[in-house]
Amino acid sequence: MFFVISAFTLCYSMDNKPNQTISIFYLKRYLRIAPVYYLGILMYLFIDILSRYFGFINKTGYDYSLLNILVNISFLNGLYIPANNNIVPGGWSIGTEMIFYLVFPALFWIFNKFIAIKNHLILLPLIILLVSILIHFSIRTIDSNFSNNQTFYYYNIFNQIPVFSIGISLYYLYKNDILKKIRLSHAVVLFIFFTLLSTTMLFIGSEKLTFFDVLVPFSSGLSFAFVFVLLQYHIKFKSEILSNLGIYSFSAYIIHFIFAVYLSSYLVKKLNFIQDSNLMFIVLLFTSSCITFFAAKFMYEHLETKFNKISIRIVKQFSDKNKDGLKNKKID
Repeated sequence: MFFVISAFTLCYSMDNKPNQTISIFYLKRYLRIAPVYYLGILMYLFIDILSRYFGFINKTGYDYSLLNILVNISFLNGLYIPANNNIVPGGWSIGTEMIFYLVFPALFWIFNKFIAIKNHLILLPLIILLVSILIHFSIRTIDSNFSNNQTFYYYNIFNQIPVFSIGISLYYLYKNDILKKIRLSHAVVLFIFFTLLSTTMLFIGSEKLTFFDVLVPFSSGLSFAFVFVLLQYHIKFKSEILSNLGIYSFSAYIIHFIFAVYLSSYLVKKLNFIQDSNLMFIVLLFTSSCITFFAAKFMYEHLETKFNKISIRIVKQFSDKNKDGLKNKKID
């Protein structure tokens, strides 16, 4: 869902700012992600120190080596297995996202090239999926340790790029009013179909299903695409809580592991009088979700918004310098 939304909104932004240079695009993306992610690195490094030397919480199990930290700082963790998901929990998606930002201008150009032939908007994600399957097959053939690194192969950009391509196609289909033609009944049936398909593949598992790693995210992405169709054209649904959750989502993503993992493991010991495992799960889910929401709200209002304001000033200064440079060239 995150990757589909990300690709969709990037296309929307790029389309509405046709004069934006690639350097400005990259600067904006870096400044949007880096400050909060670097804060996450510091937070989880601090938690690791507490676990290793003071025993306040259970050991994190992550390898906070200098190399892994530097790889995450440079956002190359999407390409380096030991650092892929090993500093900030869930940081794999940030590494994959940043590589997608790198290739997005080229993908945007390719989709624009094929915009005249509207059928290609549906075909391109399928072609990219096929390429991803071929890459996956090649890795399986070459790498004898494939099963040991399966999570990395699931997380990496070559496996997730078909999902991003769904978001790009979704944007162009939306922009050209093609999605409006999908009837409510068709959207519901297709949403249910791809949701059940994804769920079935998850139950079958990677050991029994060939190309599980490629097909599950792609099918899930298609499922969400039809959720978009339903909510955009057929079901008028608004929620202030969900809107706010969308605003705080990046901060929530970075910090929620603190409450979902470390706080929950602490509460399990303190709430040992709760014997029913399902009830315990509900209590932990509710507690960690509520605390995450308010912690993310605080982090967004007091840190993330300030980072964003600084980022806007930096981008403006950089843009102004570029404009001055162009003016001087024209005068010369």
